[in-house]
Amino acid sequence: MADTALRLRSGRNFAVIVVGMIAYQQIPIELLPSGFNPPFMGVWIPYRNANPREVEEQIARPVEEQVRTISGIKKVASYSGSDGCRVWLEFNQGTDMDFAYQQLRDRMERARTVLPEDLERYYLRKFGRNDPPVIFLSISLPEDVADPYFVVEHYIKRPIERIDGVANIDIWGAYQKVIQILVDQDKVRAYGIKLFQAIRKLRSDNFAISSGWVMEGEKKFLVRSLGKYKQIDEIKRIPLNDKGITIGDIARVVYDVPEKEWFQRINGKPAFKLEIQKESLANTVALSRKLRKIIETDIKQTPALKGAEINILFAQGDLIQDSINNLIDTALWGGLFALLVLYFFLRRIRITLIMTVAIPLSILISLTVIYFIGWTLNIITMMGLMISVGMKWRWQ
Repeated sequence: MADTALRLRSGRNFAVIVVGMIAYQQIPIELLPSGFNPPFMGVWIPYRNANPREVEEQIARPVEEQVRTISGIKKVASYSGSDGCRVWLEFNQGTDMDFAYQQLRDRMERARTVLPEDLERYYLRKFGRNDPPVIFLSISLPEDVADPYFVVEHYIKRPIERIDGVANIDIWGAYQKVIQILVDQDKVRAYGIKLFQAIRKLRSDNFAISSGWVMEGEKKFLVRSLGKYKQIDEIKRIPLNDKGITIGDIARVVYDVPEKEWFQRINGKPAFKLEIQKESLANTVALSRKLRKIIETDIKQTPALKGAEINILFAQGDLIQDSINNLIDTALWGGLFALLVLYFFLRRIRITLIMTVAIPLSILISLTVIYFIGWTLNIITMMGLMISVGMKWRWQ
C-alpha cells in the first residue's frame, strides 16, 4: 500500500510539472494586467496657422460644451495653440471606458456641425495597457538624404508593418513633403483678392469623385472623375478673377517639408523616432525578439540605409524578460538556500529534497491556475510569484 501511495503521489507531481511547464509556455506575456484601463481620454483637433484665441472660441469651447455631457466625466481641460486644440478628459473611477469612448465619438460628431468648415478631422485617444509602444527606435540618416520621410517610410516603417503582431507605427521628427502655397498678404491686398474665394477655387479644382456608371452591352463600367493636380505649375496658373490674376501672382508655390517647430537629436545628430505598437493578442516578448532580429539582420543591411544609425532605445520585451529572469533567479537561489538550511537541521537528504521541491512545484501550480483562469504573466503576477517564493523559503 505504501508503494502504491508513493507511486500515486509521484504520478500527481509529475503531472503537475508537465501541466505547469505547458502552461508556462502558453501564458500570454504582457507588461500590465488586462484589467488596467486608466480613466483618461484625449482629443486632438489639428487646425494649423490659426490664432490661439480663435482656436479657443471656435473649437475649444464648443467641444467642451459637448463632452461635459458624457456620463462619468470628472474633469475637462483644453489647450489651444496655433496648431490646434487638445482636450484632456478625466473620468470617475469605475467608469466603463468602452462606453465612454462611444459617447465621446457621438459628442464630437455633434460638435463638428459648429466647428470651422475647413477643419478636416479630429483624433480620439483612449488609453489602455496596449498603448505603451513595444519598441522605441531611433534613426539618424546622413545629411545628404533629400527626403528623409520617404526613406523612413519605405525602408523602415513598411517592412516592420508587415510583421505579424505589429498594429501601428508612429514616426516622430520626420516631416512629409507637401505642396505649400505661401501667400503674400501685400499682393493680396494690392490685387483685391479674397482669400476665402481662392481657397474654395483650389478645393473645387482638385477633386476625385464617383460619377456613376455606364452600360456597354452586358458590361457595367464604373466612372470616376479625376481632377487632381499633377504639377506645381498647374496650381500657379489657376485664375482667381476675370483680370487674369493667378495663384502664382499672389503666392509662392513650393513642394517641401513644413517648417519644423521642434527637433530631435541622437548623439548630437538630427534623428527621427519610431514608436511601434503591438496588437492586443500578440506576445510582447516574442514580438520584441522578432522585431530586434528583423532590424538587425534585414533593415540595417538595406542599401538605401547605408550610413544610417539605427538604435533600439527601449524594448518592452526586454523589461518583461528581465522580470522573468529575476523570478527564475529568485526561485533558484531560494531553493538552494532552503536546501542548505534544511539539510543543516534535518541531516536527512531525502526529507530535505522533498521539502525543497515544494518551492518550484508550488510555482508550477500557480502558473497552471493563472493559465486556466485566463490571466497573463505580467509585472503584477510575477511580483506575487517572487514574493511567494521568498515567503515559502522563510516559512520552511
